[in-house]
Amino acid sequence: MARVFAILLGMSCFGLMAIALMFLIIAPDFSRYFEYEPPKPIPVFSEWNGRHYDFAERVKFVLNDPASFQHVETRHMITDEGMVVIMKFRAKNAFNATVTKTWKALYSSDGRTYIRLIEK
Repeated sequence: MARVFAILLGMSCFGLMAIALMFLIIAPDFSRYFEYEPPKPIPVFSEWNGRHYDFAERVKFVLNDPASFQHVETRHMITDEGMVVIMKFRAKNAFNATVTKTWKALYSSDGRTYIRLIEK
């Protein structure tokens, strides 16, 4: 009985060594899982049309017909208080006429935190 147990133990050790060797040969490079890459920051302005994402959503929220919102242009400038975002857009008013408006808002200097609406 002891002899059978020794043979099985030897076979299982050999099997484990063979599996470990195969794993080392075939295994992918795990070093990429341990390399830290800081998360990419979420963009503030659209690369496609230049609109400020947060400001556009805030404007849409107060419109009579949010589906009619059309971005025309966005400009920004850095001041002592933060970033002033100036957006021109088209939307339908209460009389269903399309009007062009320009709104200004103050954001933090990085453009991520809304502070207040300057001009409507």
